[in-house]
Amino acid sequence: AIKHDSEVYLYADDTKIFRKIERDEDCDMLQEDLDGIRGWTEKWMLNFHPEKSKYMRIGRTKVADQGYHMYTTIKKTTVEKDIGVVIDDKLTFSDHLAEKINKANKIMREADTTRGNSKIYKTRARLNLRRHSFTSRVVNNWNGLPEWVVNVETVEKFEAKLDKYWKKSTSI
Repeated sequence: AIKHDSEVYLYADDTKIFRKIERDEDCDMLQEDLDGIRGWTEKWMLNFHPEKSKYMRIGRTKVADQGYHMYTTIKKTTVEKDIGVVIDDKLTFSDHLAEKINKANKIMREADTTRGNSKIYKTRARLNLRRHSFTSRVVNNWNGLPEWVVNVETVEKFEAKLDKYWKKSTSI
């Protein structure tokens, strides 16, 4: 069925045919291979669905873009999803990334909406915050500290900067 070296992949009811196009003759060879596949399907009484058939050009070659035919003209596409991966004709994968980001955001939104469900809500331990607790005694001092003391990565660095700040403020 295939006269030239076009690659054909068959999976269940899905068929893909690939060919590197560098010259106009390569387009003609691809069309001949498509004709060969059509003859093979007719011989074995298999049906292609021309309305589902599409072709995509990937790359920047300046070969004339002719249409391809099986039973009817095959439609050109610029974006196609195959085995869960969205591929475009420039191989940017931006549509694929956007789809995956949207899917992750949807999962996050669904997780957020389940928090308010009383059937799955568990009460958390509550801190006993009284008037003279640690928080109320420290909060004014904490708010009075400069930003360079408060915004540090580790507890050890915080303690070192706090000691440095106290030494500066007491020596004045």
